[in-house]
Amino acid sequence: MAKASSSEKNKKIILAVLLLAAVGIAIWNFTRGPEPRRPAANRPEARTGAQPSPRGPAQEQARSAPTANQQEALYQQMLADTSPLNFSLISVRSEGAKVGPRGNIFAFYVPPPPPPAPTPPPPPIALQMVQPQSAVAGTPRNITLTVTGQGFPQDAQILMDGRPKETKRLNETTVATEVTAAEYSSARNTTVEVKSQSDPVKFYSNPIPFIIQPAPEPPFRYVGRFGENGLFEMGGTKEHTRKKRGDLIQGVWRIDSITDQAVELTNTTYNIKKRIPMVEKAR
Repeated sequence: MAKASSSEKNKKIILAVLLLAAVGIAIWNFTRGPEPRRPAANRPEARTGAQPSPRGPAQEQARSAPTANQQEALYQQMLADTSPLNFSLISVRSEGAKVGPRGNIFAFYVPPPPPPAPTPPPPPIALQMVQPQSAVAGTPRNITLTVTGQGFPQDAQILMDGRPKETKRLNETTVATEVTAAEYSSARNTTVEVKSQSDPVKFYSNPIPFIIQPAPEPPFRYVGRFGENGLFEMGGTKEHTRKKRGDLIQGVWRIDSITDQAVELTNTTYNIKKRIPMVEKAR
């Protein structure tokens, strides 16, 4: 029912447009004036001897305008036409419709997205791993860092955070350097690379992370002293234990000295020393 109503509405619109066109043609014929008079010798009346019939604007309009019967026949023909109208040329673009490279002519121009950037070529030197992969900050000893990969040039050099280091070539796939304790005294993430000393722009590698972990902290507090013994409160459980010089706490922290002010400890795993001041026990 809704479809038939829409079709009738469209036909009425077309009828109105045709009526306006017919009125426009009639007005144009009325206002253009009479045809220019032909010379007497060229007139049909002169050749046949018949008298010319007078013809003014009204007669011209009557000849050009459609008769009432013709208009009625045209209206009936349009009403009998039930084919749907095609408004695709003037309709607004729907979602996903294709109406040309610029879309809807009434919409703002949106430039196409730029082409994707080309994928850069892989580095000539391909690093696979570093050993060790991490270190603990504050460890008082140097470590040997070994880098494994492919494509090492003869003058391959290791760089840490962009700083070149003295490098030893062990074989075709392995180079090594020594990292001093001062170079990893603080926790942070660093990168390891390998480049050619003579041509670092042409021969370079992918970066590999080298993680410097924070130094461990004692998980207990020094809360009192009884002679040669210190009283320690364990974290989490709030339990207390007495330890003297040389004893181990939790099997890792060795007591080096005990005073009324603090205790000196050494982490036996990393040989890292810590000083813990006495904290007065809460009453």
